[in-house]
Amino acid sequence: MTDKTMANTESFDDKCRFIIELGKAAHSYVSPAIRLESYLNRVTAAFGLEGEFHSTPTNMIFAFREKEDDWQKINLSVVQGGLDLTKLPALDDIVDEIVVGKLSIKEAESRLTEVAKSADPYGNAMQAFGYYRITG
Repeated sequence: MTDKTMANTESFDDKCRFIIELGKAAHSYVSPAIRLESYLNRVTAAFGLEGEFHSTPTNMIFAFREKEDDWQKINLSVVQGGLDLTKLPALDDIVDEIVVGKLSIKEAESRLTEVAKSADPYGNAMQAFGYYRITG
């Protein structure tokens, strides 16, 4: 599936819902802001939309519009904190495959669910230590 095919086959609401779920997942896995914004901007562009995003530690605001339409869809989502950096590479893969047109929204949603259900191989204490070592 090419980018043009992806942009034309899925509904506006389906695209928005998926991007919101992707953003919430990335936020809950403690994605750095630059990575989170990259995911959202790349997927939004691949879907043929324009988007604006804002995140805080407890919520995210998503605004979407189709390029030639001034009407916007805005969503405010409460996000849960978490600490599982091991899931970020899987999100990288999902985003990359969407951008090149290898995944439909339904396939990507299924992959997001698999990532969410996957076990944390290190536990919170080791994750916290790893995060501290990266940022400290």
